[in-house]
Amino acid sequence: MEATESPTNECIVATVRSEPEWTSELRKDKIYGRIIDDLENNRISESVVLPGHSKRLKIADFAIIEGYLALLENHHIRRVVPRSRRKNVFLDAHAGLLAGHFGPKKILRSLSQRVFWEAMRSDVMKWWEECKTCILHNNKQTITPPFKPKTTSKPYEIIGIDILEMGPTTEGDRYILSVVDHFTKYGGAYPIPTKAAETVFRVLFERWISDGCRLPKCILSDQGTEFENKLMTELTQLMGIKQIYTKGYNPRENGLTERFNRTIIGLLRKKVNIPRSFAKGAQGC
Repeated sequence: MEATESPTNECIVATVRSEPEWTSELRKDKIYGRIIDDLENNRISESVVLPGHSKRLKIADFAIIEGYLALLENHHIRRVVPRSRRKNVFLDAHAGLLAGHFGPKKILRSLSQRVFWEAMRSDVMKWWEECKTCILHNNKQTITPPFKPKTTSKPYEIIGIDILEMGPTTEGDRYILSVVDHFTKYGGAYPIPTKAAETVFRVLFERWISDGCRLPKCILSDQGTEFENKLMTELTQLMGIKQIYTKGYNPRENGLTERFNRTIIGLLRKKVNIPRSFAKGAQGC
């Protein structure tokens, strides 16, 4: 009689063969290898001391999920990253296709919801300081007097809008209409060919209000003719939107929008190699 493997045995073999590389590498680590072994043998009451990690953990704080070792913390499932993969994980979050070369605090917030390794904070700070693109393009902070920002209590109560002149592109766009909500800090950057009042309102209505279902109560802008004009006044009144303007040339009165503008320019500098192709880069802002 021929010996045949049962379906159960086949599943076991398949599971062993398909173990993720991260887990295979962690098994070789002195600390994480012990954690995996304890989990597999149901020894979950033991404590774990991780060098560079201030919080004391237990084996019970970890689990093997879909073949990966994970830390269960603050309602997040954080996959443990082996040592050889950590810098690549950072680079993907910091400079990857959908990343924006943001600072260490924002990178840490993002990574801390998805992955884990001991001393993550110091590693992220070190690798961020070594980023040549950030060294080249980041502006040095200057101390400016405080100003009183517009206060809001709910989303889309006040939005700030502004125009950035970027120069002509191969697509025919020359400007970016930037829009940011003062409550959620959510913003949009929309390439436009001209800053005529008709164009500005059409893009604002189609891309921000209609597509996103984001009808504002107030619109804050400077007193440029693209914002302060008869057409804009009539259309905003028709929609029940109040227009408010900064006093003279004082961009700090619309400080949130100005900060968003700097973010847009910083992202485009880092993500667009050819200046005339900024419209494609702005689609990711």
